[in-house]
Amino acid sequence: MVVALHQAHAVSDTTVYVQTPSTVSVRRNFSVHILVSPHRPIGGMQCDLNFDPEVLQVVSVHHGGMFETWWDLQLAVDNTNGTVHDMVAFNLGGNVTSEEGTMATVVFRPRASGTSFLNLTNVVVSDGQGTAVSVALVNDSVTVTVDTTPPAVSLETGTPRHGDYITDTTPLTLTVADDSDFTLYYSLWNSTTGTWHHGTSTQNHSFYLHQEGTYTIEYYARDVYNNSSPVKNVTLYVDTTPPETGAVLDGAEGDNDWYVSQVTVALGASDAGAGVEAIYWRKGTTGDFVQYAAPLTCSEEGSTTFEYHAVDHLGNADAPETVTVKIDTVAPTTTVSLSGTKEGAVYVTPVT
Repeated sequence: MVVALHQAHAVSDTTVYVQTPSTVSVRRNFSVHILVSPHRPIGGMQCDLNFDPEVLQVVSVHHGGMFETWWDLQLAVDNTNGTVHDMVAFNLGGNVTSEEGTMATVVFRPRASGTSFLNLTNVVVSDGQGTAVSVALVNDSVTVTVDTTPPAVSLETGTPRHGDYITDTTPLTLTVADDSDFTLYYSLWNSTTGTWHHGTSTQNHSFYLHQEGTYTIEYYARDVYNNSSPVKNVTLYVDTTPPETGAVLDGAEGDNDWYVSQVTVALGASDAGAGVEAIYWRKGTTGDFVQYAAPLTCSEEGSTTFEYHAVDHLGNADAPETVTVKIDTVAPTTTVSLSGTKEGAVYVTPVT
């Protein structure tokens, strides 16, 4: 087409050509533009456009805006024989234009697969005085294909996520990839309430699961050509509950919760959801927590406090708890004091 256009420039006053997509899909409207490239000032134009009515049907015809006036009193669309008759546009008062532009736009709807010619006929281009100028035509064609490819649908999961476990702050997005318009269908089953929620969308759909429990998500998409993707489903578990933690002390017990030996402090945690990721502890109630790796040993006399908590794989953390270890390994010191009258080493009076 480029070579033909350059050749036309060299021998004609004006080139008129058809601009169209090379390939379109059945049931998806598309536009064809009638473009004018003047090599001298022009003031108006009229033409017909022929097409294969077995492949294409005209939906509408519009002014392209290149000329001031769009004259559609005699404009006629013949979808039986495949012609748009008498597209006319011009300037008033002898005004002219030398800039390339769009004379008209024709919107087509494909009706069947195949290739249709798009040929301009009865083309007249005039100068500002209404005198016809020489014209070169560059026609084109369009191929209509049938789309048999279904949309591709996927569920994208944000963070936090661990396996099939998420939280109520984890973003979920159903994403559809297709060359045409589509409708997304989705359903959510909430095991806690025992109910389904159904929805549709004509674009990608983002959402959250706000209540703790088990969810089943089913989804598919159908495009405008009635191609449907397979129904997919996924089960996710919303876990917002932190782990439960505890401490076990081991040592020689005395009275009143005191120990009379060195004490071992074993920390433990359990989580029925995503599972425990780590336990953290610190001595006292200030300072940084460190990750627990093995039982702690305490041998300090008196009371020593340990603070601890656990985090699961989703970042759910329980509130810190404390355990106090009380150790007393020093035996009591006893003294005896005697009071009375002594003669030598012998008391001769009552002794207290």
